[in-house]
Amino acid sequence: MDVAASVTANILTKLVDEAILQACYPFRFNKYVKELETEKENLQSKKQEVLDRAKDVRMNTHKVVGKVENWLDKADSLMAKVVELQEKTKKRNKMPCLKHCPSLISRYNLAKQLEEKTNEIREHNKVEFSEFSRLTSLVGMNYFSSQDFVAFDSRKGVCEDLLRAIKDDEIHMIGLYGMGGSGKTTLVKEVGKEAEKFFDKVVFVVVSNTIDVRKIQSEIASPLKLGLKEEETRVIARRLSMRLSSGERFLIILDDVWEKLNFEDIGIPTNNDQMGCTILITTRNLHLCKSMGCQKNIPLEGLKGNDSWALFKKHAGLSDDCFDKWKDIAKKITKKCDGLPIAIAAVASALKDKPFDDWVAAWKTLRDPSWIDIEDSLKSTYGCIRLSYDHLENEVAKSLFLFCSVYPEDYEILVDKLTIIGLGLGLAGDISSHWWARTQVINKAIKKLIDSCLLLKVDHEDGSHCIKMHDLVRDVALWMAKKETSKDMMKRAKTLSLRRIPRSWKNIIPDLCQTIGGSMNELTRLAIHDSDGIECVIGHATNISQVGIISNLTRLTLSKVKHLKTLHSGHPPHGLFANLEGLRIESCDSLEHILTEDVKEIVDGSEYQNYENAFPKLKGLEIGNCKQLKY
Repeated sequence: MDVAASVTANILTKLVDEAILQACYPFRFNKYVKELETEKENLQSKKQEVLDRAKDVRMNTHKVVGKVENWLDKADSLMAKVVELQEKTKKRNKMPCLKHCPSLISRYNLAKQLEEKTNEIREHNKVEFSEFSRLTSLVGMNYFSSQDFVAFDSRKGVCEDLLRAIKDDEIHMIGLYGMGGSGKTTLVKEVGKEAEKFFDKVVFVVVSNTIDVRKIQSEIASPLKLGLKEEETRVIARRLSMRLSSGERFLIILDDVWEKLNFEDIGIPTNNDQMGCTILITTRNLHLCKSMGCQKNIPLEGLKGNDSWALFKKHAGLSDDCFDKWKDIAKKITKKCDGLPIAIAAVASALKDKPFDDWVAAWKTLRDPSWIDIEDSLKSTYGCIRLSYDHLENEVAKSLFLFCSVYPEDYEILVDKLTIIGLGLGLAGDISSHWWARTQVINKAIKKLIDSCLLLKVDHEDGSHCIKMHDLVRDVALWMAKKETSKDMMKRAKTLSLRRIPRSWKNIIPDLCQTIGGSMNELTRLAIHDSDGIECVIGHATNISQVGIISNLTRLTLSKVKHLKTLHSGHPPHGLFANLEGLRIESCDSLEHILTEDVKEIVDGSEYQNYENAFPKLKGLEIGNCKQLKY
């Protein structure tokens, strides 16, 4: 009897507890609302962390595992349901008290849903990933194959000779040689694509003029899925050699070779060990092919007449039924490109949609390349690329073009990184203008260079976008950069942003003019940042002609110039800031006066500075964090 009573009491207790718990739902409504909002914020935070981590691993050519993708999908679903519940809550709270007070059932149901969703999100937040990503399998030659490849009639013979040679079991070393810009890289990429049908693996490696054995080893090993944990190149070479001598058929394309390679140091099998491994090199030098022991040397000459004309029409946007005068001048210009695809593409792109007079001027320039101070064999090609540069009509694009030549040969530059650098160099305007607008200016310039065939677009599977320079275009850019130094660029700059100016400079003017050796009559926007030595923008005894630089300014920015005391020491010349519309001064700890002397006014017995005469067109003035400023 006691046992039965005890069991009955326990059951009743549990029933009462559950009844109390259920009865509490309507009265804990606000508590559940707050808890759901907290867990929602936690989920948002974790989701962002997962997305950031996923972005990082993709940048390193890894693929996020399915469990992580599923977690993100469920997180999105939970967030959508939370928003739906919160909308219901808001509607209920807006109802008049008399309408919703009696409705304890609906309040109970909504409170229960809030608690259940809170618990579900809390559990989702606790999920940990034992495996987050895996290394992505690399694609074959389809990745390297050029989308702009054109099967020219004059190249069919060369293509057939290459395929015949790499199919020959007796031939293990092949050389393709020709002038820079003749299309060697594009051709071997297409041949490599075809070769995948009868080779187990085709590997494409860019060598360039600076030999980096470790880099070459890595680029051969990656598509073979051969992990290189060793540090010493000699150990790696032995492992590579073993892999390439395993009995499978390999075609290794070594592009842009400038000097003799030691295959043993790299790990490429030679002589008797070379069975099953075929090497195809591209170079500008027949002698190099012979010194490396190529059994078959194939020359790549320029495009023939009809092929050159077809390529020029494609990039210039000309049709077969264009006017005779356009056709005549276009054919003359095409002939001056010497059949080099890169020169034809650059010149044709530069002249696309330009007036006829520009075409005539281009023809006259190419007809007499005596102004080019290089060897005769390269004058025509350099002239073509220089002509394309001159027709950019975009100063930002011109500056970026010369800047890109600073990078090593065949270097792939991230577009996002180049955009940031362009902004940092002040190429897109003053630092205080809208960031998005300035970014668009840089991106437009990059697109202009790609459309002009002066930069090559490189898109990766991980979603990153890069650009690179053809080695011949880079040679021309470096040649131009020697002639058009940074001082020359500063002289013709309309916008100039200077950072960390040498401490020896006490004034911007005249020190800047003396450094570049001339004036900057085009300058309208000037920004100075993080420069501790500068005490005054314009020195007291400055030449009046140099002061003219400042009078052209429409915007002046001074930021973190710690020892700046004033803009001008002494009485400012008439019209000094005549065109200045915007002045921004920030974090200049020592600034005491905007100008040390100016027209003064007496108001109610007190003397005040009157800047109206000094800044007649000033529309915007921003001064912040200048602790010593008096007036």
